[in-house]
Amino acid sequence: MGTIAGLVEELHYDDMAKRWTPRYRLGEKVLFTAHILPAALEATLTLDVGERVSLLGSRRLSSCAALAHPSDSRPISGGTRRN
Repeated sequence: MGTIAGLVEELHYDDMAKRWTPRYRLGEKVLFTAHILPAALEATLTLDVGERVSLLGSRRLSSCAALAHPSDSRPISGGTRRN
C-alpha cells in the first residue's frame, strides 16, 4: 500500500465497535477500513455498485463470498451478511 501515490491513512472512530480503526483513502474516496482484532486482521472495502458487481464476478474472489447478491448493500464477511 505504501506505493500507492496519494494514499492517506487516518484513524477513524467506529461507533458500532466503540474503537478507533485505521482507514485508507484516495482523496475523498474511502478505499477500506482495517479492523485489528486479537488473532485476526479484517478489512471492510468501500465499493460502489459497479465495483461490487465486478468484484463478485471475479474468479479471484473466493466462492463463499459470491453468496452475496451484488445489489445487496450490506457488507459480506466469510460468505454471510452481517446485519
